[in-house]
Amino acid sequence: MKTILITGSTDGLGLATATKLLELGHQVIIHGRNEEKLASVHQSLLKISPQVSAYQADFSDLSSVLALANTIKSDYASIDVLINNAGVFKLNPASIDKDKVDPRLMINTIAPYVFTKALHSNLSDDARVINLSSAAQAPFDLNGILGTKSYSNEMQAYAESKLAITAWTLAMAKLENTKRQVFLAVNPGSLLATKMVKAGFGVEGNDISIGVNLLTDASLSDSFKESNGKYFDNDKKAFATPDSYAANESNQNSLIALLDKIYTELQ
Repeated sequence: MKTILITGSTDGLGLATATKLLELGHQVIIHGRNEEKLASVHQSLLKISPQVSAYQADFSDLSSVLALANTIKSDYASIDVLINNAGVFKLNPASIDKDKVDPRLMINTIAPYVFTKALHSNLSDDARVINLSSAAQAPFDLNGILGTKSYSNEMQAYAESKLAITAWTLAMAKLENTKRQVFLAVNPGSLLATKMVKAGFGVEGNDISIGVNLLTDASLSDSFKESNGKYFDNDKKAFATPDSYAANESNQNSLIALLDKIYTELQ
């Protein structure tokens, strides 16, 4: 039995994956932003298995992210799989402060880095960290992560956030290559049937099991045991060459230096 933590797991791909992993007999830790919705989902999942626990945090607030990591560290001695699934695309324009980091970059890139970094001491020696990228990717601007650049194009902000999480996944894999841990970036599949896809593109989307099956295999299967530092493109059903901008060592180093600075300032 594995202990598996999934962020953003009160709906969509996160919830569907949590459900399948519970049905397979694993201990699953779910996370959500809305406390009432989280409680409702938790009660529903308890009908499948008692091996599920729930934690609330707002990933647009790094102090909340850090508090969540510290709480989980005190409650669990070891995490075997961390799936950084929480993410946003389409937002209410009124919720975007042009003088702060765009929420897509905060939630999709910075928060999962802070969360993973804070949890690192409690990841098992052969833990797998699975970071959700996307088919939508664009060269990231560090000014966006600094909060000194605003975005009028929501797809641009989203695509930068997803290439950035791919880049820091590849960078962290290099730092951890003396252990058996796996840092893997995945595109779970384009336009899956999630709330985010329906809100962002106005379509029902493709069968969500496409993404669920990939995340389950990436969490458990021996076929992903040697996937540290790799990128899996589920649209191609295969490991693929990462975008050259994300794979560039200089770009990785600049991004990691900035993310580490953000993390250090939180302490």
